[in-house]
Order: sequence, then C-alpha cells, then structure tokens
Amino acid sequence: MKSDFWSWLDVDAAINLSGLTPEQLARAFTKSQQQVGHLTSLLNESEVNVDRLTEQLKLLKDELRRNERSETRGELNIEYLKNVILQFLQKRDERPQLVPVLSMLLHFTPEELNELQQLQTVDAPQAERGGGWFPRF
Repeated sequence: MKSDFWSWLDVDAAINLSGLTPEQLARAFTKSQQQVGHLTSLLNESEVNVDRLTEQLKLLKDELRRNERSETRGELNIEYLKNVILQFLQKRDERPQLVPVLSMLLHFTPEELNELQQLQTVDAPQAERGGGWFPRF
C-alpha cells in the first residue's frame, strides 16, 4: 500500500521501463516533468517562507533585546547616573574613562558606543582649545 506522499511515484512503471511502449514512456516522462515542476514550485514557496520567517525572527530578536535594555534601564540608580553625567560634563580629562560607564549604565548598543567613542576622538583637539562636546558659554 502506497502512502499519500509516495502516491505520485509509479514504482511498478519505474521498475518495468524496458517493457513500456514509446507512448507509455512519453506519458510517464511528461507526468514526471509535471511532478518535478510541482515539487520545484513547492520548494520555491518554502524557501520564500523560510526567508520571510528568518527576517521576522531577526526583527523579533532585535525588539526583544531593545525591550530587555529598556527594562534594565528602569532599574537604574538615578543618583549614580546623575553623578556620572556631572563628572562627564565637568571633567574633560575623565571623559574617556566615563564613556564605558555611561555605556553600561544606559545599555548602549555597540553602534551607539562606537559613535560616542568616535565623537570623543574627533572632539579631543577641540577640548584642548576649550571647545568639545559641550563648550563653555
């Protein structure tokens, strides 16, 4: 007894190909081509679904990470953060050491941390002249 999955496969005809007439072989070949086309179509649909689901998974993981960062930010000691920010604003020479602290406290993404570090290196010459991130008025 053949299962539904294998019902498209005519095993008897495949075994006895030598006994088939040319017309029967042509019909079997045409049927096989149709089945291959159908299976190819199903495979393409499945690949599209996999790509779509992979993209959705990536987006959901990003959203989950964002939510986790937001939750941990809610547990932040505001007084400590205030003191770190004040130190950051008041003491230019300590800024390089405070960037990682701010990154940890505020749960910067790697991109945000990289951007802040790049700003720090770009503004270092200005800081020596009294400029920098937050120039004095």
